[in-house]
Amino acid sequence: MRADDPKGRLLIEAIRSGIAVVSAHTNADSAADGVADALADAVGMGPRRPMLPHGSPDSTEGLGRVGRLSEPLTAAALAQRLAAAVPATVTGVRLGGDPNRRIETVAVLGGAGDSLLEVARELEVNCYVTGDLRHHRAQDFLAYADAPCLIDVPHWAAEWLWLPHAEALLQNRAKDAGRPLQTRVSTLVTDPWTGIFGSHPALLSHEGTAHAARAGGGPRA
Repeated sequence: MRADDPKGRLLIEAIRSGIAVVSAHTNADSAADGVADALADAVGMGPRRPMLPHGSPDSTEGLGRVGRLSEPLTAAALAQRLAAAVPATVTGVRLGGDPNRRIETVAVLGGAGDSLLEVARELEVNCYVTGDLRHHRAQDFLAYADAPCLIDVPHWAAEWLWLPHAEALLQNRAKDAGRPLQTRVSTLVTDPWTGIFGSHPALLSHEGTAHAARAGGGPRA
C-alpha cells in the first residue's frame, strides 16, 4: 500500500480515520439479488436465470441475467427506460442496432460485458444490455444477421443501481440481529467523463440515417 498511489492514499486515510472498508465487485455481480438482478429489474425483466450460472444449471447465482420483458418494447424505448432508471452521466445510454426492433428477450450484465457478447448471441436474445463496449467489438458483433441489439450503460451508473438493494440488505440484517444501523447511499458520481462536445444526432435509423428528434438516453439535469 503506497501513499503516492490514489487508491493507496484512500485506504491509508480510511485506516487513520478508523473506517472499515468492505468492497464488493464480481461477488456482487454474481450474487442473487446482486448487481445483475438490479439491472434486470431496471429493464423490466420477469423471471430470469444467470447467463453463466455458478455450479448447477438451476443456480440463481452467476454472471449476468437472461429473461423476458414483462411487456415487449422497441429497442429505443428500452434504452429510454434505462436512461430514466440510472443516474445521469455525460455520455448517457447508447444503443446499437435497429432502434425500432421489437425486444422481448434480454440479457444483462453490469459493468464491462463485451467478454460475454458471444454468450448473449448464443442465448438468442433480442437485446444485450451491458457496459464498456469497445468500438470494433460492437461493430463486428452487430454485423452478424442474428446479433441482438446492444445497449451500452455507463459502467458506474449500471452498478450504482444495486446500492439501494445493498442498503436494504444491510438494514434487514441489522434489524434481524437487533442492532441499530444508520445507512446512506452515496450519490457521488465516479464516472470518469466530465464533458461531451460537438454536435451529434441522438438517434440513427438502422440504415445509419440521422433522426431529427432526440430520443432520450442523454445526460439529465
